[in-house]
Amino acid sequence: MNKFLKISIFIILIALIVLAGFFILNNQEKTNKKQPEEISKQKTEIIPEKATEIKTAEKKQEDSVSKEKPQTEPVIETDRKKNKELTLYTNSEIGISFKYPSYWKKNEVKSVDLNGKINAVEINFTDTISVSNFSVKYHPNPAGNKLYQYNLSQYKSSTGNFQSEKKEIFINGYKAISGTSVRERDGKGHKLNPPAKLTVVYLFYKNLKGELELNFRNNQNSSKSEKQFQQLLKTFKILNKN
Repeated sequence: MNKFLKISIFIILIALIVLAGFFILNNQEKTNKKQPEEISKQKTEIIPEKATEIKTAEKKQEDSVSKEKPQTEPVIETDRKKNKELTLYTNSEIGISFKYPSYWKKNEVKSVDLNGKINAVEINFTDTISVSNFSVKYHPNPAGNKLYQYNLSQYKSSTGNFQSEKKEIFINGYKAISGTSVRERDGKGHKLNPPAKLTVVYLFYKNLKGELELNFRNNQNSSKSEKQFQQLLKTFKILNKN
């Protein structure tokens, strides 16, 4: 009896060991199957995030390049076409009028003495597209007469602002002297590239009661800016004709 009991206990122990081993192996297989699925899921979640980050970085780079890209000549041409309208400028105090492109910026300065008498008037215009400059300066007599005589002497000797292209022209039927010179450096001594072309026109007659000076500075040596200046001269009117 004792022998039979021992054999039964031994068989039961072996059965328990086998069942335990089977249970352990089964759990290990399930664990091994889950790990690749979890890793794959993590990779799937990471990849879209990385792709989104890459696209965002590329978009920022494209935007940065787009902002830094300089404007080219075709853009300037488009702006000129959109601004064909001319604006009429009239100064009854001096007695002049003319038309200029609407996109030019205007700034007017007047100097008077202690008695309120005008010493000088200066009207400046800046071409906001080609960055050229046009100015009208008026000096009443007796200073105006002296300035005109000085410029007339330079005209005759082909010096100063009359180094080239000096000629007599007519503005609204009145004779004026004109000439050109080249400026290779700006007012601070910096070299200009390309050099700026300065065209001057001086007009003097008794009804103006002073000297009228027109300056056109073509900073980019643009033929279209030069054409605009010539068209402006054609619209120039002298109002004080009596």
